[in-house]
Amino acid sequence: MRLSALLTPARVLLDIHPKDKDALITQMVEALSSLGVVSDLVVLEKEIKEREALGNTGIGRGVGFPHAKSSQVTDIQ
Repeated sequence: MRLSALLTPARVLLDIHPKDKDALITQMVEALSSLGVVSDLVVLEKEIKEREALGNTGIGRGVGFPHAKSSQVTDIQ
């Protein structure tokens, strides 16, 4: 699967201003949950924060790809 297939407008957060990285991840998980593709928000948020602690997924200029491999995501398509 190509990354571009996953980057639908509903899955991309633009013009957001979280106070810190934790708030960003919370907002991101809540947005995914609103799409009905997350089974457990709390666990997914924890997994993304743990992954981010291993290495920052920011690429600069306010762009990043926080992510984690998780069984809490029920649909990626």
